[in-house]
Amino acid sequence: MSERETCPHGNEDCGFNGSQELALTQKIMELIGTFSEDQQLTPCPLCLRDTMLAAAALLHAAGARMPAPMVKHGKARQAASKAFAQAARERFEAVLEAEAGRIGAGKH
Repeated sequence: MSERETCPHGNEDCGFNGSQELALTQKIMELIGTFSEDQQLTPCPLCLRDTMLAAAALLHAAGARMPAPMVKHGKARQAASKAFAQAARERFEAVLEAEAGRIGAGKH
């Protein structure tokens, strides 16, 4: 993997990098829009948040590669929960900063 394609988490099998995050996010949002149109429903942002957090939690558990007994209880579960919360907090802060920058740039 070239340095340009380096995984931010150090996974040598990963070809994903930060520059692809926005494009993938846009595709996910488009899929949500298509699903909503197909189902003829208008989910509120909080319901969508809960669904996306469930998907993120599944990805987090898969990324942590925790065996089932460790997921059920104990320090591994607590550590995974804290890591998930920290990652979610960081992404939330990054989105808020980007949004604030976008709004600020539009006022000039």
